[in-house]
Amino acid sequence: MPILGIEALDSAQQVRRKNVQYNTSFLLAPGSYHLKFVVRENRTGRMGTFETDVQVPDLRKVPLRSSSVVLSSLRVPATGKNKGNNPLVGDQTELVPNVTHVFTQDQHMYLQFEVYDAAKGKNTAPAAADATPAIDSPAGKNQGGTDSSPKSQRESIRVLTSVEFLQNNLKVYESKPIVATEVTVPQRKAVVFQLDLPLQALKPGFYTCQVNIIDDISGNYAFPRWAMLIKDAVAAPAALAVAGASSSRSK
Repeated sequence: MPILGIEALDSAQQVRRKNVQYNTSFLLAPGSYHLKFVVRENRTGRMGTFETDVQVPDLRKVPLRSSSVVLSSLRVPATGKNKGNNPLVGDQTELVPNVTHVFTQDQHMYLQFEVYDAAKGKNTAPAAADATPAIDSPAGKNQGGTDSSPKSQRESIRVLTSVEFLQNNLKVYESKPIVATEVTVPQRKAVVFQLDLPLQALKPGFYTCQVNIIDDISGNYAFPRWAMLIKDAVAAPAALAVAGASSSRSK
């Protein structure tokens, strides 16, 4: 069940995040689709569109069953009657998808995806970090917990993930691996991975972002990737006004 979201921002989006959100969900059979959003501002009559291709995989025919990776730069309080069925809602907050894949250096990039029906086996290797929530940054900070409980000695899953940023096919950053050893959403037989990557350490420019997903027990893997843009952080108008006033007085 795809969960779609749009965040519409005004011209001062880097300073005052005024937004209007539209969320909906519906069922689609496996296949290729072309999705088009049309937005109209009734007061001015201005219109805008966003189009993208969507591939709904047939999970019965892929070695590693995983959802698409949702990117976001914004978390908001969860609202709505269907928030209990929305996989983007957790801990009373909702992840608003960033459909353009454009970020600024002063933002965080939140990633979320699920892995389904991970293989089970005798797993004696220690987990590097708990998968939910998992926080990693280009500075190398990893705040995930470790699992040293006896459950790691019994039959369990072992799914690893990390994130890479590439420019001109050269790796410029890779996060530390995160390991999941337990199913976190039993009703979907899913492991939910949530990552928080501050972008301050990455220079402005175009990147290819790749998520590495490995089912260590079955030996299956997937490497979804996409293009993204990181822009310079925008200075607050108040700071610019103060700088301009100081410049005028010095003349």
